[in-house]
Amino acid sequence: MLPALSRCISQVNFTGVRGLVRMSHSLTLANDKRLAQWNRAISNAEKIVGLPSSNFTMKLLMSDSGVGAGSHIRKLLNTTHPVIKTIKKLIYNGRNNLQTRGLVILLLSRCAGHIEGSPQMLLGEWEEATVDGITERQKNLSEIVEMVYTSHLIHRDVLNLSRELITDESLLNDLQYGNKIAILVGDILIANASKKTSELNNCKVLELIASAIGNFMKSEFVVRHDTFGKPFPAASMTSSHWEDRIVLNSGALLSSACQSTVLMAGHGDSAQQKANEFGKCLGLVWQLHEELQPFSNLIYQAPGAPFDLTSLPCVLFLERNPHLVQSLETSLENINHIDYSDLYTQILASGCVEEANLRLNSYVHECLANLDTFDSCYKAKQALTDIIEAMKHV
Repeated sequence: MLPALSRCISQVNFTGVRGLVRMSHSLTLANDKRLAQWNRAISNAEKIVGLPSSNFTMKLLMSDSGVGAGSHIRKLLNTTHPVIKTIKKLIYNGRNNLQTRGLVILLLSRCAGHIEGSPQMLLGEWEEATVDGITERQKNLSEIVEMVYTSHLIHRDVLNLSRELITDESLLNDLQYGNKIAILVGDILIANASKKTSELNNCKVLELIASAIGNFMKSEFVVRHDTFGKPFPAASMTSSHWEDRIVLNSGALLSSACQSTVLMAGHGDSAQQKANEFGKCLGLVWQLHEELQPFSNLIYQAPGAPFDLTSLPCVLFLERNPHLVQSLETSLENINHIDYSDLYTQILASGCVEEANLRLNSYVHECLANLDTFDSCYKAKQALTDIIEAMKHV
């Protein structure tokens, strides 16, 4: 797919309008095929665990009870604060990203199975596991994962603001109000997640989830930020630094949650370690899949639109062309000065997208290798495999 896309890009100037239309039609069909594969994998997984993808967090966000932020969020709908874009994406596209993380925890719970008589299992849980294949604590853990991840996404939208940066008083007030809501909602989600984690009645699980939350925060301090608080590449940033940051960010929560669900099922250290590694690799797969979308899916990325300058394709490109990092420095105060269209074209032509895709395939292979440890439920294992394989195709 990626080499074909690169050829299409290079031929646009020669094919004219008809060629551009054909290319657009071809890419649309490819995108529809990938989406259909993903939706089939998710639909099948939901049937296996006996639960639809949870809307728990969305209900918590949008209702006036629970988090109690529904009315405040609705006031932001006509503003330009980025938290609104995030919330809309979670609501309208939640099935495709957010709730799937909770679904993965439930699938792994079924794959791993439960150890009868283990002191890690509470009274009555063996009967629960025998009937449903999943215990109530494991279902609660999947909701905790959703809440923590949502909180991180919302907190990430908080902007650095000042009158020097925003001269329009009305716009500044809207953005400041948006910041307050983002902080409030994110904090309450974390508080709810912490409360539910303590109710799992397992000190080790509490430690694992608390560590994951801490790593989310830590990941924001291992990367530079521009004036508005968005990640910005540094001259010293390498692909190794990228992986370390993503492990702290996307990988830590999934690795801790995967280990926790296996721990609560009564498994020992060896199985827990495999589950931890599986979750870490899956976090890398998920993040890299998302970062590749702007470079491999023209339907996803409008020409000249901004993209993440700390995504792996961009990091690989800047690693090969360190002199360009210096030219980006002039835009640190205002990223709107960056010629995204030119940078995008250079990255596509550099081979860095293909290199990132090879890295994605490597993470997928490692992820599936760790999953091989767990075979208590073939259907659940196959469903997890299908979800992971679907993310390999960008």
